[in-house]
Amino acid sequence: MTSPLSDLKAPTPSTTEFGEARAADAPTPQYAPRGAIGAVSRSIEALKSQGLSELDPELIDAPSVTDRLDEDGAQFEEFARNIRENGQQVPILVRPHPTVEGRYQIAYGRRRLRAVKAAGLKVKAAIRN
Repeated sequence: MTSPLSDLKAPTPSTTEFGEARAADAPTPQYAPRGAIGAVSRSIEALKSQGLSELDPELIDAPSVTDRLDEDGAQFEEFARNIRENGQQVPILVRPHPTVEGRYQIAYGRRRLRAVKAAGLKVKAAIRN
């Protein structure tokens, strides 16, 4: 005679008594990069998670802080040519203008904005408050 409990299976070493996977079967956690690479990676992931907008470049104003970097004209022309030929691959970051409704200030991507503007395209941008 078999007991009524004989149909029940004993938990296997890879499962709990409730049929859940044990920690040993869980995927190995991936560690996020640290330092500058990690910061850039997290920033890009944050931008990807937000919806991007296509804005008229004429609605985007210069930042309140002046840029410290000098531009090489030949390098910029090469960059602008690349955007004309291949389109804008990386979005810029803008924020709503603090005093003018319906306008934006650029947070980063100033050169990209200039190149897209020169190509006569709409600019892909993430908008952050």
